[in-house]
Amino acid sequence: MNSRIIVALDITNKPLNWFIDFINTTKKLVAGYKFGLPFLIRYGLEGFKEISKLIDNKHYWIIDFKLADIAPIMINTVDQLVKIGYNTYIAHAFIGLEGGLLKLKEFLSKHNSKLLLVASMSHKGSLDIIDKCLPHILEAIKKLKPWGLVAPATRPERIVEIKNFLLENNIPAKIFSPGIGAQGAAPGTAIRFGADYEIIGRMITLSNNPVKIIEETNKIHKDIVGEDHR
Repeated sequence: MNSRIIVALDITNKPLNWFIDFINTTKKLVAGYKFGLPFLIRYGLEGFKEISKLIDNKHYWIIDFKLADIAPIMINTVDQLVKIGYNTYIAHAFIGLEGGLLKLKEFLSKHNSKLLLVASMSHKGSLDIIDKCLPHILEAIKKLKPWGLVAPATRPERIVEIKNFLLENNIPAKIFSPGIGAQGAAPGTAIRFGADYEIIGRMITLSNNPVKIIEETNKIHKDIVGEDHR
């Protein structure tokens, strides 16, 4: 199944076995899963180890700690997760390259892992500071050439701006877009404006029938982009 859905597993009111069952049930229908700090705080490294037993090389297993520190701290933060198979990591772009993102990317590349940089966030507060710095963030992206970027489905014009920048500078970065469902963007919004994947959390994980929601969203994506042969 070629899907453009990343499921954000940020809920914390379920037992760990719920996540294992959920992944086993949906694995053939989605492109990957995203785990953030709420999962770490609630289930700890042991929780990540249990989930790692399900890891394969067909999906994105994304760690979203929104890393924003000096390189040694960021590397130490993700080291244990890299070793057990999680293959994609999200960091903030605004921290800069020297002493920060350059070393992180080098470390991840050495371990066959991918780096996603946050170009803009899905909440309105991103307009206050992060989006005002977008020209500088895009310049950092141009220099670093990360594997992927995060841009909001809640502001599709931002996706268009970032996509055009990538095309103009021959940067083959993938765009992952949060903000679908609970934050207000309709499924397919980000794909329609140039994103490669939509990150969807509560709309799926809080549904009484998550498989149905996933299948309906996959159909929306297919109707937008046609048969996907990535």
